[in-house]
Amino acid sequence: SGQRVKLFSSPDPRYTFVMSIPPILCVVGGSGVGKTSLLERAVRVLVSDGLKVGAIKHASGALEVGPAGKDSARLAAAGALPAIAAGPHDLIVQGAPRPAPLLDLAASFCGGSDLVLTEGYKHSPHDKILIVGGDDDKPDRHLPAVRLIVGEASRGPGDTVDRADTAGVPAWIKQWLDRRHRLADGVVGAVLVGGRSRRMGADKAAMRFGGRGVLANLTELLGG
Repeated sequence: SGQRVKLFSSPDPRYTFVMSIPPILCVVGGSGVGKTSLLERAVRVLVSDGLKVGAIKHASGALEVGPAGKDSARLAAAGALPAIAAGPHDLIVQGAPRPAPLLDLAASFCGGSDLVLTEGYKHSPHDKILIVGGDDDKPDRHLPAVRLIVGEASRGPGDTVDRADTAGVPAWIKQWLDRRHRLADGVVGAVLVGGRSRRMGADKAAMRFGGRGVLANLTELLGG
């Protein structure tokens, strides 16, 4: 299951925030190389093996969310910004005021998943599966955190799987997830202690809340 992360602790439980963010693996590559098809096959296999898999697609342009006559589309067309349709198991947001960061989406909607697979987000720091298919994908070979290349058996900075090996990608994902869980065992948390803040005018680690320093609060939180 995902790792539960307590972001802020307070004596008042209303101000204690806990988020659960599963491991994130991004499937990237040029247009038309088969990212969605690969993801669809992988999700089917992983779910049949008992894993809970969340999926997030990154789109570079406007999304088609339904027929123009539907209520949510009519509200958006009338000028509502944003226009939101919320049901028991579905949520559609049109005209969001800003892009939703990947971590926010994973924390908000995929907290109960064992794994989040994305289509896109190639410039994110998360581990990636790169699908290659021609000369135009050469720049993508230098993307950060490419762990698996699909389409060639001899080139690339990480592991490789032949495109025809339909079982290879799900098997690799399960091994990757296994490694992530082993690495996470025993790790409680990490604290980045910043220097002088331009906005706050002081060392952020020396800031005090409730009479105690931030660093002391974080150390106690992660230790307990």
